[in-house]
Amino acid sequence: SHRRETEIYVEYFSESSDHPRLLLHNEAPDAERLNPEAISGRCLVFHDSLRHTLDLDVMADNVFFCNSDEFPRSLQATLDVIHETETTILHQRFSRPLKPSGTPRRMKLFRSGVELALNNAAVSFNARHNDKISDLYLVAADETNQPCQHFADGRSNLKVEMSWMNAQLPVYEAGQEQVFALPPLHVRSNSKQTISVFSCAGSKQTKTEETRLFQYQLDVLVTPGEPEKLKISLPRNTSCIKAGDLFTLEGVIVDRDGYDIEPITNQHPDEISSFTFTCEDGFEVPVTLSDDFRKVVEGKDALRNITIKGSKITVRNAFIRCKPSKGTLKLGLKLNVKTGIGGTKCYNLKPIELDLDLKAGDPYKICVQPDCQAFVNLSVPSMAEYECDIRFIVTDSVDNNLSAAWDQPLILQVGKQSRELEKVSDESRGDAFKLSTIPALPAGEYFPKILSKRVQMFTFNVIVTARNSVIQIAMTVKDRQKHLEYAQGSALAAADFEALIQLHTEDQRKLDDWSTSTMPDVRLYCEKQRIPMSYKTFDGNCVHVTFSLSEIGSHQVSAEFVDSRPSYAGPPIASKPCDVLVKSAKEEKHQPQQQTSRSRKRGDDEDKETQVTKKKKMDGTGRNKK
Repeated sequence: SHRRETEIYVEYFSESSDHPRLLLHNEAPDAERLNPEAISGRCLVFHDSLRHTLDLDVMADNVFFCNSDEFPRSLQATLDVIHETETTILHQRFSRPLKPSGTPRRMKLFRSGVELALNNAAVSFNARHNDKISDLYLVAADETNQPCQHFADGRSNLKVEMSWMNAQLPVYEAGQEQVFALPPLHVRSNSKQTISVFSCAGSKQTKTEETRLFQYQLDVLVTPGEPEKLKISLPRNTSCIKAGDLFTLEGVIVDRDGYDIEPITNQHPDEISSFTFTCEDGFEVPVTLSDDFRKVVEGKDALRNITIKGSKITVRNAFIRCKPSKGTLKLGLKLNVKTGIGGTKCYNLKPIELDLDLKAGDPYKICVQPDCQAFVNLSVPSMAEYECDIRFIVTDSVDNNLSAAWDQPLILQVGKQSRELEKVSDESRGDAFKLSTIPALPAGEYFPKILSKRVQMFTFNVIVTARNSVIQIAMTVKDRQKHLEYAQGSALAAADFEALIQLHTEDQRKLDDWSTSTMPDVRLYCEKQRIPMSYKTFDGNCVHVTFSLSEIGSHQVSAEFVDSRPSYAGPPIASKPCDVLVKSAKEEKHQPQQQTSRSRKRGDDEDKETQVTKKKKMDGTGRNKK
């Protein structure tokens, strides 16, 4: 209402509304006054029902809308004439039919023959992933939102741009087309698209000035599909892991087109249908799961390694036993989801391949080369170096050969002996460390070790079998004290001894391939000086020999044996020293008949000296020790 101080007023509509063109009927007595200057000349007022169908951008500033029943819904132009004087305000209203111009002023958006409801030039609709929406088209309409029957201005052309198209956009010439079919919209995810319409003044042959007339927004909402596939990835989106190393796999349940689904609840894994790594040469190996202690788990136990939250899946403690290779990783899973009271729905999630670069693992242990596996339990003869060709390799935890890059030596250690292995390489057997000989060992069972730095050692078994080799000799002298005696017709005196030399073999048997008529190679030594000896007999690994000493006093005599058999050749074997005593010759037997009293006395003194020596070996009472 507009109230003047002169108490003269006219019934009208307030312009105080959210929409600048909407006039609200004002029933309040303290209504705002309508500024006559805002409605100078004439004012067009339409019914509010036309506000959403007329193009406001092309309306004049003096066009308003009202929701009062006073204004008809038909296309009528209401003319208000206001004349103001000092004392009165004169008002006259005229209604005239509104004649459409027929010129395209806006575009109506249709899909499959149905006009899409526009709200503030925006429209939303649902679609499935990967759908192609190809039934969208525009229809030109005038300012009254009525389809154009013809173009009034043939010089005006329209151009339509779509945000999902990058190609050259079409230009629709006026007077030729009224329906503009839009290119297909490929739905990949939730998105906001725009459609813009431009007015192009001029012709195609000349430069044109473009003016944007309309822009509409399409909100495309994707309807999630059913769980159908499992898409996997590695943490931090890496594509490289090491063979034998434990890794964690992350997965997302998606629909048939690979898009996210609505998060699900009350779900649990039922079975791992497939979990494999396929090498680039086509060879396929299973992916193994383990517990926290590296113990392999299978079947229902393996499901404990899988955690599901919503549509996210985590698989932990997986590893691949395979040679280094590029390939693809696949995981298929059967999933049970509880639906309603006691209901269960099973989804067989098909795998989506993940490209993977599998590298060799870190050096972990020493192994015997596979073609040498038969040598890990050896039986070798004793006391002789055993020639062999056993090859060892340095591997990762899943037995990939890393010997080529290993720069540390491999050492054989058995008993108190050790030796370094030779690094070899050939095309047929690859890189390895070769053990050529096993050192000579006594009979028994041994567990040699192959050692190197920072890797686990390898232990194998060697049984050393006893041979007929002589491992020890023992020498005994029958009478260790002898007097010098003169041989018949000889002026030199000597003490003759008889010794028994026993040859102890490892197998405790008689010497093989030895005739009793052939004497063993036995030598006698006195204080490292070889002394003459004579063989008597050889029987039962016992050699009877005699030897002579001519110097009075105590001596240490030892024997030495050299095995002359070709298969038992080796260094000499010596016995422990044996103490013998050489005494002076007895007077009555060895001195000539014509002795002087002085020489006889010297002989007596020597006999006394002998008696003193014997007494020293007796205890203090003069009796032999028991």
